Parts: sequence; C-alpha cells; structure tokens
Amino acid sequence: MRWPRSLTLLAAAGVSCAGSTSQRPASVFQVGDAASRASGTTVAGAVFGSKDPDPLALRGEIYNLESGTSKLPDFDKLHSVGAIYASSLNVPERDFQQGFPGVTDRFEWFALDYKGTFFAATAARYDFHLTSDDGSKLLIDGRQVIDNDGVHPQQRVDGSVDLEAGTHSMRLQYFQGPRFGIALVLEVSVGGGPLQTFDAHAASPIQAACGEGKLRLTLDASVLFKLDRDELQPAAEAVLGQIESSVIAPHPGARLVVEGHTDDTGTDEHNDDLSMRRARTVVRWLVGHGAAADRVEAKGYGKRWPKVPNTSVENRAKNRRVEMVLLDPSACRAEAASGATGASVPGATTATVTSSDPGWAACGVVGSPCPKEKEGVTCGAKAAQGATGFSNVETCTEGVWRGFEVPPPMTPRPAASPR
Repeated sequence: MRWPRSLTLLAAAGVSCAGSTSQRPASVFQVGDAASRASGTTVAGAVFGSKDPDPLALRGEIYNLESGTSKLPDFDKLHSVGAIYASSLNVPERDFQQGFPGVTDRFEWFALDYKGTFFAATAARYDFHLTSDDGSKLLIDGRQVIDNDGVHPQQRVDGSVDLEAGTHSMRLQYFQGPRFGIALVLEVSVGGGPLQTFDAHAASPIQAACGEGKLRLTLDASVLFKLDRDELQPAAEAVLGQIESSVIAPHPGARLVVEGHTDDTGTDEHNDDLSMRRARTVVRWLVGHGAAADRVEAKGYGKRWPKVPNTSVENRAKNRRVEMVLLDPSACRAEAASGATGASVPGATTATVTSSDPGWAACGVVGSPCPKEKEGVTCGAKAAQGATGFSNVETCTEGVWRGFEVPPPMTPRPAASPR
C-alpha cells in the first residue's frame, strides 16, 4: 500500500533491505554446485517470482482478495488463480502495477502463499527478518516464527528459531491491500553470522542436472530416509510434494524413473534390495499423490553407480541417494551457458569439455546420454559457469555421463571399466 511519504520514512527507519541476493557460505546450508546457486528469482517484468516451474525454488500460490481486506486470509477457503516460483524474496519498497506476467494482471487486493523446503547443514539458531508492505507471516516446520500481519507501510519484524541439521519446511504468506506500494524481503542470519537474503536455491535439499531430454533430480538419502531404512521421514513429504508440483505435474505425459543408490557398505544383495525398496517407497508416494502409475518406474542400483569414490564417511553419505529422472525434453529450459552442449533448468548443474586437460577424452553434459562407444570412458570437465574453479571427473556409465567434483589440478588416468 502507499502511505504519505513522512509516515513511510518513519516506519522504514532502521529497516534493513538488501538490494540484491547474496551468496551464502557453504557452512550455512547444504549447497550444491556453484552453477546451481544462481541468484535472481524473476524473468523480465516479474517481481514476486516467475511462472516457470523451478524444483529448487519456493512455490507461491496467488489468490484474489476482497477489497477492504485487512489481514491475511484463510488460504484453505480460497481458490488459487495461478502459481509462481521464487528462489528468493527480495522486493524492497516500490510501486507495483504490472501484476504477474503470464498469470494475472492483479496488482492490488491479492495474496501469496509461498511453500518450500530448505536444508540446514548445521544445528544452529536461525534469526529471520521479514520486511513487508502490507501483511506477512513466516512459518518454519509449521510453527509461526514471525507475525507481520495487517495493513501497514513497509516495516520489519524479526523472529528466531533453533533448528537441527536436516530438512525443514518453510511457508511465507503475504498480502497486498490497496495500490500501489509493495515490499517483501526475507533475510536470515545463522548462528549469529551475517544477515543475508534467504536463497532457496542455495538452501535446497534437491540438486538438478539437465541433459538432452532428461531432467535428473538428486536427493541425499538422509533427506528421505533414516540410515538403512526405507520408510519416509516426516520432512520427506514436503520435499516430494515440492518435486511433484513443480516437476511432475507440469509434465503429465512424461516417463519418470526413480533410482535408489547406496554406498559400498554391506553386501551387494543387501544394497541392491535396500536401493530398490527405497525407490519403490518414493514411487508409491508419488502415485498416491497424483502421478500416473503406468509412467513411474522404480530401479535399485545398489552401490554400482557412486557419485564419488567410497573413500570416506563424507563420500559414502553422498553416494547414499535417490535420483529421479524425468524423460521429457520440455523439462529442460535452454539457457545460454557458455560452452554447454545441452540444456539446463534454474539451478541446474551443467558441465562442458575441458580440452586443455591432456589425456582425457571428450565428455558431455552431466546427466546427458553418452554413446555406446564411450561406455567406460573417463574424462575431465569443468562447471559451465566456471564459478567454483573446480574440475569434474565424468564416466560414461550405462549410457549416461555421470560425474563428481575433485579439486584441480587433476592427474590423467586411463578409462574406467563399466560398472
């Protein structure tokens, strides 16, 4: 809403609003490849998010409100008019008249209900700052942390919560009353550290990679299951729901393969059985929540496809994972990644050939198909955006380029045999 300038300045005194999304230290959240931490949430003309589905972002449902609404509504009693996706909420005070490009032209008397998940790498106290014009609320794991509701000019309200390491759900509700002024900024400080704009991409428990006609989503097994178990943990439902709404539902005709993977601990028989049981558990959940049973398949690969060598406790944890492969070219949005030979989605990890590394064979985009003649070939690559300065090792395994990061410089080695 728009208040007289004198009142706005008084209300805004002391309010901290970041002007751009900051990158978060890796110690704060579980952060994937640097290419997946791209800040910026919108397409041209958008303010609160983009209509393009993004599995790593917060999904915001849009609702129309009655004129004169003075507080957040009961969203369960309303019908959504569309959805947008935002990797961060960083909208400093401004005029708003353009509505939601591609969704609705509503610019006053509307509400947004954002939902998503984030992964906390360490147990710590999380201090959230929520700035809005008009009302807003923040809930973590279903518990209200901040109440900044009501019709008011830009103002900030703070709240704190102690979180354990692991996956947590987030819900942020916002409404705009009378035209034209808006503001919505969510910031976080972890363990007394610097205040930064919350970045859903950096904090996502999901990693995404896009190749030729395939979108591959990777989740650490600990996000979904307890060690050596195949029953979903409570927090897993929010993560799977996020994937279902942003990836599976928009592609109703696509085939989905759910893969279970383990580390090298235990017998081959046990690992094969555990990986298949976990994959089937995920498939049952997806089918029970709307996915067509005839297009979802479970596969258990045991220890055969490690992402990284099983040489440490940390590496074994990375190899215990569930991957979902969506076979639909439209799921991959082409982007201008320098030198990339494929497509990507928001937050996707891509890789290109590093021809300067002698002795390494040419490779393709991580997650993309590789030809039969390359089966077992190992090669070197670098992140497409070059943000980390790290190199990758890739191996053509069962028709797919699979890779993992290692610090440079790399020592060339002969081609690996197929796993």
